Amino acid sequence: MAREPAKPFPLIAQPGVKRDGTQLEGNAYIEALWCRFQRGRPRKMGGWREMSNSLSGPVRGCYIWSRSGLSYVFSGSSGSSGSLEYIQVDPAGMATAPSDYTPAALVTSADNVWQFDAMWNAGGANTALIAHAAQNLTEIDNATPALVYYGPIDGSGSMATTTQSVSGGAVVLPPYLMLYGSDGQVIWSDANSPATYGSGDSGAARVTGAKIVNGLRIRGGPANSPSGLLWALDSLIRASYVGGTAIFGFDTVSGQTSVLSSSAMIEFDGLFFWPGVDRFYVYNGVIQEVQNDYNINYFYDNLNQAYRQKVWATKVTRFGEIWFFYPHGDSTECNNAIIYNVREKSWYDAGVGSPGSARSSGYFSQVLRFPTWFGTEANNVSKYQAFQQESGTDAVIGGASNAIRSYFETPDMSFLTEGPMQSQHIGEDRNTSLDEIDLDFVQTGDMTVTYLSRKFPRSPDVSSSETFTATDEVLRPRVQGRFLRLRFESNVAGGNYQMGKPILHIAPGDRRP
Repeated sequence: MAREPAKPFPLIAQPGVKRDGTQLEGNAYIEALWCRFQRGRPRKMGGWREMSNSLSGPVRGCYIWSRSGLSYVFSGSSGSSGSLEYIQVDPAGMATAPSDYTPAALVTSADNVWQFDAMWNAGGANTALIAHAAQNLTEIDNATPALVYYGPIDGSGSMATTTQSVSGGAVVLPPYLMLYGSDGQVIWSDANSPATYGSGDSGAARVTGAKIVNGLRIRGGPANSPSGLLWALDSLIRASYVGGTAIFGFDTVSGQTSVLSSSAMIEFDGLFFWPGVDRFYVYNGVIQEVQNDYNINYFYDNLNQAYRQKVWATKVTRFGEIWFFYPHGDSTECNNAIIYNVREKSWYDAGVGSPGSARSSGYFSQVLRFPTWFGTEANNVSKYQAFQQESGTDAVIGGASNAIRSYFETPDMSFLTEGPMQSQHIGEDRNTSLDEIDLDFVQTGDMTVTYLSRKFPRSPDVSSSETFTATDEVLRPRVQGRFLRLRFESNVAGGNYQMGKPILHIAPGDRRP
């Protein structure tokens, strides 16, 4: 009997990487490392460049402020030598040596977690950096209070104490500084005066029974600005300016939420995202669960719960991404990140084992073109690195460029599973024969394609691979398998790729014996 001719099928899968469930149950990509999705298509994530390798650390909180062509990158570290430092970074990403800005009264601790903000200080006629370091790293509900500090944000003076101590942190709701902590404690300063409490517009309230661990500004209406959100361990509370003798009013948005980490809240275009202890939330005026059918079990089942307070959130706005870094498996530091792509409405992850996933804190791009992230591992002189992320395609360390491995793996192609081929031979148990691939990549450097086949869903893979260049037009692998999938990989210095719509020429192969 003559073999049926191959038919062309575009390589199309749902964007994202599906880690939950089995390989056969979906039509999304099933494996990836340092790969993101744009316009529904996979592409390699950006590289990074070392800006500084002499910071105290590990960094457990950061803040960036810019003026006159310089960005001040503040980093708060934990440990016995914990400190507050800053580097000055120019628009090209070149950084100065660190300057110490540690408050004289700081209590150093391996458990210190930092929160920062900035506000106008009328008494000093300057913008003030607000800094708070509390011993919350091993216990999110730790009740030990810590002083809140302020000082000129250009480093021209020294940090002074506000005389106020709280266990949670601080947020600026201009022109007020609001502090929060255990037992629903909220304290706010007089207008434009981070050190004035007990007079003027200053005040205090107890707004819930649980500890408040973080706060962020939100948009308020004409009569209730400034406004903010306060995350307590069991609730989300909205603070709104009301004036009069009360100054602020508080209402509970929900009294049945949870918080996984005090560093894991992030705003994206007016929406606020964060992980609870067993699901992800978004606030857009009301609280909703963020649907995640791709990797919610992968995240919570592999999270090292003893180090949940090291989970932190940031965003890569160019690609519409929210990153939640976390310690995976037995790791005690962040070594992976799951990513929600707001534009694609899809989930994927950076990948365990990628050096780009080993980050302890970071700040998104604003004046600086690229995000700034901090490494988790000390170098040979016990110092830590600051990286300019999304820069180029390689890992540039000490001036040397190193390849970054990146790959993605398609879902299984089979006449028995979901996909365009199924309707051609419904009910037929045939091998999938891949005769040809018409390549469609924007590509720099050589890439490798690996052909992976299995006889049964739980059988080990049989694999073969070949390399293709940026000028190759077509591959003719002549491979077949009952379940067949492809892995495309880049692992050369300067390597980069974006996949378009490769055409696979597929025919029914041998019948299952």
